[in-house]
Amino acid sequence: MVASATSRPSAAPTSEQPLDLLQAPYLQGKEKLPERDVIVEWNGAPWPPKDMKDHAQPLRTIITPERWKMTLAPEGYGLLYNLKNDPDERTNLFYRNSSLGQIRTLTERIHLWQIATGDTLMPFDEKARESLRQKFIQEGVPNLG
Repeated sequence: MVASATSRPSAAPTSEQPLDLLQAPYLQGKEKLPERDVIVEWNGAPWPPKDMKDHAQPLRTIITPERWKMTLAPEGYGLLYNLKNDPDERTNLFYRNSSLGQIRTLTERIHLWQIATGDTLMPFDEKARESLRQKFIQEGVPNLG
């Protein structure tokens, strides 16, 4: 287990990039992340393969110095992890009522990044999230109160 946040860029080497790039200390988790938010922009193509439909959508992920990680996807889907308490990302807090304040805070931080970079993907759809939450409750998903 890594005691503090480390960098993990979501970039694979291409034919134009030397493979020794993978030996860089920040790619090996030896350097700490800066004390600022890290935003990951995933636009859904050209990887992953077609059979991985969950990752074919565009996503925005924020990882904070406070050790929160949230991923937003279209139509109210999302992931939220408290990496201090759950470094293995086993418990998705996104659909819990108690997480709505944290979701709003992190969404605003993503939105500020989007303004700064010109990213226009999707705003957070709180109504769609609540619809999904209710669906999951009806399906018997535990701990969503």
